[in-house]
Amino acid sequence: MPGVSGNMVKGYIDEGYDYMLESFDLEAKNAVAPLIYKQKKIDLEGWQQTTTINSGKWRKTEQTEGFVPSQPVDGYTVYARIWTYTQAASFTNDAVKDIVKMKNLLKDIAGGWGDTAVETSEDFYALPFNNGGLTAGHFIFNGTVPSGAWTDGSGNKLYDSTNFFPLTGGTKHDSKGGNSYYNGFGLNLTPSNLKTIYIHGKANNNKRENDTQFNLRLDTLLVPTNLTLTADEVMNSVLTAYESTNTRNPLSGRLRIQEWSYLTDSDAWFVGLAKKGITMLERQEPTFDFFQDKLNRAWWAVAEMRMGVMIHNWRYWLASNMSTS
Repeated sequence: MPGVSGNMVKGYIDEGYDYMLESFDLEAKNAVAPLIYKQKKIDLEGWQQTTTINSGKWRKTEQTEGFVPSQPVDGYTVYARIWTYTQAASFTNDAVKDIVKMKNLLKDIAGGWGDTAVETSEDFYALPFNNGGLTAGHFIFNGTVPSGAWTDGSGNKLYDSTNFFPLTGGTKHDSKGGNSYYNGFGLNLTPSNLKTIYIHGKANNNKRENDTQFNLRLDTLLVPTNLTLTADEVMNSVLTAYESTNTRNPLSGRLRIQEWSYLTDSDAWFVGLAKKGITMLERQEPTFDFFQDKLNRAWWAVAEMRMGVMIHNWRYWLASNMSTS
C-alpha cells in the first residue's frame, strides 16, 4: 500500500484548520468576554505597564501668576503573562490512509475543538471574577513570565498585593496617595444592596492612585445564570422590586444586565464599567497541525492557543457574594 503523501498531509492540515476555525468563529459570536474586557493583541510572552499619576484638576491662575509645575509620578507596575492551552488526538497509520474515514474524523474532532476553544477561553477570562475574592490569590493574577524576563512581586495577587475584590474587613487596596479602598461585599442581589454597591463605587472608589477624584461611571451588572431573572426584576421593574412602597424604581436603565454562564458562584454578582480596568491579551488564536510520530508510526492532530489577562485598575469593578477561600 502506498504511503501517505505530503499533499495528503497538507490537505488534512488545511481541512482540519478550516473545520476548527469555522466552528470557532461561529461559537465566538456568542462569547461574553469581549463584551466585558478591552481587547489587546500582543506578540510577546507577557505584558507590563506602569501607570502615570497626574495631578488631577487644573490650577486656577491669575494673569499676574506664572506656571506652577505639577510633576507626574509613577503608580504601580502591572504584570501579566500569556498562558498556553492545547488539544491533541492520535490516529493509527491505517486510519490515516483511509481518506474518507480520516476526513470525517478530522471534521468531527477539529470542529469540536473549535467549539471547545471558545468555551475554554470563556472559562479562562471568567477566572478573575470567579477567583477575585480569594484571599490567597490565584494563578491568573501572577504575571511572572517563564523566560525570567520579569518577576511579578505580587505573586498570585493583584499589582497592589491584595486580591481583586477585598472585603471591608480585610486587606484593602492601598493607593499611592496613602488611602485604602475596598470593592468586595457580602450582600445578596436586591434593590437596596445594588444601590449600596452602586453608590460606593461612584462615590468612594472614584479616586486615582494619588487619591484625587474623577468621574467613575458604571454601566454593567454582570451575573451568573442563576441570578439573571433576579437581575431583571431588580433592574427593569417599573416600581422598586420586592417593596410595597409604590416607589419608582431608580435603578431602571442605569445598568446593562450581562449574563455569563461561566461565572461559577451561583449567588455572586458584579457591577462595573465594561472594557475598563481589565484587558484580555490575545497572543494566538487556535492553530491546527497534523504530523506523524516516526517512532511509533502514530499520526497526531494537535491544536494550540495562547492568551492572558491583565487587571490594571480595580476601581472599575465591584463584586458581592464571591468566594473568599
